Amino acid sequence: MIKRAEAEDAKSEACRPPPHQSDMFLRKVSAVAMIIFPHTAATPFSPIGWAIGAEGAFSLDCFLAGRNVLSMYFQWRIAEQTNPVTVYIPKSSGSYISNGVMQNASREIVWLYRPTGYWKYYAAEAALLAVGVFGGMENVRRGVVTFIVAALWPAGWFVTPQWLKAEAWRHLKAM
Repeated sequence: MIKRAEAEDAKSEACRPPPHQSDMFLRKVSAVAMIIFPHTAATPFSPIGWAIGAEGAFSLDCFLAGRNVLSMYFQWRIAEQTNPVTVYIPKSSGSYISNGVMQNASREIVWLYRPTGYWKYYAAEAALLAVGVFGGMENVRRGVVTFIVAALWPAGWFVTPQWLKAEAWRHLKAM
């Protein structure tokens, strides 16, 4: 069934126009600040070494250090985004038995990133980082930084244009 658009629908958050140029400039400046702050809070960023505690794990963290740099790039792409984007994260697609009946489990997380809520996400990220950095507890700092890097990845991946991902993939295959 098709619903006719009403006047109150036009006032909803989903129907807002893209951000103004001055707001985009402030977003980009804030993105640079938010790139610097987590990077300083995350030094050294070695979540595998933190979890395992073995010396070899720190070598693996150094090898995979690009994930932190890429999350900084994703921070910039999220600040630049002007249109809503669907973020889709598949969790599992296995089968399970419930009450003696075989069930198919297609679980996923689907979320709509709306650029109109950028400043809310920015404030939440800044508050989490402030708690992690100034809270004085090393495990909280590690957890907050790991959570922020992990949260930037799915949103940033879907915000990054497909042509840019294809170009990066072509460069990787050429190596």
